[in-house]
Amino acid sequence: MMFNNSANIGLPLALLAWGEEALPAVLILFMVENTLRFSPGVRMTDVSLCDWRLATGSAFLRALAGIAIGAGLFPMLGLQDREAAILLVFGALPPAVLNFLVAERYQQEPERVGSLVLIGNLTALILLPLALVLE
Repeated sequence: MMFNNSANIGLPLALLAWGEEALPAVLILFMVENTLRFSPGVRMTDVSLCDWRLATGSAFLRALAGIAIGAGLFPMLGLQDREAAILLVFGALPPAVLNFLVAERYQQEPERVGSLVLIGNLTALILLPLALVLE
């Protein structure tokens, strides 16, 4: 749940919301996330989410925590206006389908990861508009 869909949803969403000027900041966020995804994320073998209720709660918690962390980083990073809004919205992005592919490749409960990705993307229908309003 910690890796969001910053490429397939995040890049076009940022382009739509803030225009081409936002792409450098968005690409930096994508590169940082992708670097993290292929280092400690692949090694998380003990994570177990057994049922849809927990997956749904995790999806909401992940997005809300991402928004809160992003908002908490504004002062520390000196972010304002567009860059702060981008970080806020990227904090609310759902988990990426790539997470399922990695889980399947390394046999790390791909069925559970697949349900987390599915439910996380469904909750994005609610949470992404909320994050755009908050920005």
